[in-house]
This record gives sequence, structure tokens and C-alpha cells, in this order.
Amino acid sequence: MKEFRIKLMDRPGELNRVTNSLAGHQANVKALAAVVANPQPVIGVVGDDDVKVRAALDEGGYEYEENDLILVSLPDQPGQLAAVTRKLADALVNIESVYLISKAGTDVQFGLTVDNAQKARHALKP
Repeated sequence: MKEFRIKLMDRPGELNRVTNSLAGHQANVKALAAVVANPQPVIGVVGDDDVKVRAALDEGGYEYEENDLILVSLPDQPGQLAAVTRKLADALVNIESVYLISKAGTDVQFGLTVDNAQKARHALKP
């Protein structure tokens, strides 16, 4: 599963333009984050089909980058995400983004992008 970080213009309708492109390719959005930053706003999109998301962005002419997500399933209880972020901090892994991917019953799934996936996976082993 991938995170697609998309650079946009800072003007009304840009998010609508992206979401219409995704809808036109039947790419379902599982998670989305938007940050208005200088010099350019960025949105992060996680879809249920990376091929469809990529096709929508390519056809729309968007500038974007792809990042692998590390999926972490946790009990839906206080302190669980803090324990994960502590393990990564102790391993000197920088977390670049976090997405709530799904919540079902007593479990929650997060997707994280990090600066060193190998170190992160090692740090998160049970």
C-alpha cells in the first residue's frame, strides 16, 4: 500500500480536481491528509488500489511522489499508538506521516511513512 503525496496549487477547487480524477478512475480513497504549507500545499492520499490512483494522477498531470506505508494494527486502546511511536523514536526512525486506515471492532490500523523502513520494521517486530 502506498501514500501518494501530491503537490497542488494554493487556490479554490484543487482538492476537488484531485478527488474527481480519482473518482473517474474508480480509485477509492481510504485515507487523506492535507497540509497548506509554503511554498506549495500538499495532500497525501492512500487508496485501495495503487494502480488506479497512479493512473488518475498521471492522467491529471499532477506532480507527486509515492511512499511505502508500514501498516500497524493495534488494539483500539489508549497508549497503543504512543507505544509504537516510542519504539520508532528509540530506533531513531523519523515518522513522516501517519494515516488512520481503518477501524473495525476493537482494532485500529494505521499506515505510517518513515525515513528508514527497514529500521522501522525491525523496531516494530514483536
